[in-house]
Amino acid sequence: MNTLSSASAGNENATAEAQSGNPFFERVYVPNPLVGSISDKLVRERRNVILTGNAGDGKTTIAAEIYHSLTGEWMPPLPRVTVKVDDKQLVIVKDMSELTAADRADVLEQPAGNSDSNYLVVSNTGTLLESVRGLTLEGLGETNVESDLLTALEADDIVPVLRERFLLLNIGRTDSIETACRVLTRMLAPENWEVCGACAQSGDCPLYANVRLVRESAQPAVERVALVYRRLYEYGVRLTLRQMVGHLAYALTAGRCCAELQKKSSTALQTVRMGSLFFNRFFGTDGSERLLPEAMQLYPVVKIREADFGVILDPYIERGLWGDGAHFAMAESARGILRRLREQTERPSHAARRQARRLLFFFGALDDEAGRAYLSCFLRSPMLLKYLEFTREGAEIPALIEQRYRGRILQVLQEHWAAVRLPEGEWEPTDRLYITLSRRPQGSRTQVVMASFAGEDFRLAVEPGHRSVPGSRGKLALEWRGGEARLPLELPFLDYVVRRSEGEVAAQLSAFYVHRLERLKARLLSTSGNTDRDCLQLVRIGADRRLLPVRVHFFGNHLEVLR
Repeated sequence: MNTLSSASAGNENATAEAQSGNPFFERVYVPNPLVGSISDKLVRERRNVILTGNAGDGKTTIAAEIYHSLTGEWMPPLPRVTVKVDDKQLVIVKDMSELTAADRADVLEQPAGNSDSNYLVVSNTGTLLESVRGLTLEGLGETNVESDLLTALEADDIVPVLRERFLLLNIGRTDSIETACRVLTRMLAPENWEVCGACAQSGDCPLYANVRLVRESAQPAVERVALVYRRLYEYGVRLTLRQMVGHLAYALTAGRCCAELQKKSSTALQTVRMGSLFFNRFFGTDGSERLLPEAMQLYPVVKIREADFGVILDPYIERGLWGDGAHFAMAESARGILRRLREQTERPSHAARRQARRLLFFFGALDDEAGRAYLSCFLRSPMLLKYLEFTREGAEIPALIEQRYRGRILQVLQEHWAAVRLPEGEWEPTDRLYITLSRRPQGSRTQVVMASFAGEDFRLAVEPGHRSVPGSRGKLALEWRGGEARLPLELPFLDYVVRRSEGEVAAQLSAFYVHRLERLKARLLSTSGNTDRDCLQLVRIGADRRLLPVRVHFFGNHLEVLR
């Protein structure tokens, strides 16, 4: 397991080529959910397929799985291999970067519907783009070939490219969080640790103690690992499967091995035990909050440290942890660690408090309202759990909940476009959304309305996720009139909306989303159809910070003001 991560120089199994030839590979191997759809295209439909993405996404492992399903053996470490399927051949190009430029061009120019053979081509995205430069196909010039490929790389599906010579699947458009968590479950399988259970030092061994700790609370622990990775992913930190697997292997073993531990006495093992615990090493520390140099070689640890998880205090949780702790259900191993943390000092240190919060996060039963609030507080994302509920495959947002969150979002839009702060939680379903001519950082008390829209014309919609990934999560969006205008709703923006609705005046909207809101405003204005030249619509901000519409009508030499 230590060879799966890049925390040390002994990382020879961190790549798929080395893993598939390792006798221990099948002990942690889990099938990739993409294999079925890709195999179907290759074997049943006899199509050529390009599998692309970032290094470490699992492309080579998928190719190895397909080879294994057809031959019963793991794929040899060759640049290309050929498999006989019925009376035809399937050619698997393991890595385009290992071929010459001429060979790459020859592969990509394969005709669609070749009667003798078809291809599975594995390539990093950069190598693939480099390979098509200079390539010309019938009816497409060099520029169009590259342009079409760039468009296909943004698709959430398997799409035809290169004049339908190939189908392209960009794994970089998916996440591998569920697969990584299934690998963690395989790592914990009892058959992998039978030798450790029979070892004379098993009672003191920090590595085996870690395995028992996580295994006793496997369901919540694996779910919480997924929450951490999901929070990072939704905030723009995409971890590859290789990075997550290496991180989890390090968190379990702390980079230690049996040969090292067997040389230590029972007292020495007890000394290193607390510093080797899963919930500490997951965050790159030994419990003292001292950053471990080897852990900082792991990209997930670096990004987790930057996110500052667990730094915000929840008073209810703190009282429970440092009181009797009775109202937190935990397995016996986790409860024993909590007792030891409480006994270390009469007045708990900052490091001890943070360890206790992490222990509860991973191993506590947090299914009630207070527990869910703690998970959101720990991950610094008040909307994460709701967002995951809304985007689950097949999920529908209940009407009352949809109305509540839609109102919060529309209020944020109104505040941004009018540059005013409105009373929290006062938006009504019948309120209108006004786009005004305000140009000041702080909006004026009376503003000219360019267009207004009924709040009931907006809806929260869940759009399909990646169509090639079974169980793929959907994407949330705010739509106007069924999609004439839409605003993608990503987790950082939804967290901002919730914080604003709860009165956090320090919450700031990112420049990225400011640009999106301006694009939505432009789209709404272009489709509004508000063209009454004999009416001037104003909106006044009252003393109670409510919007008061005013209409000024012109009739020849007469003027009429309506409120």
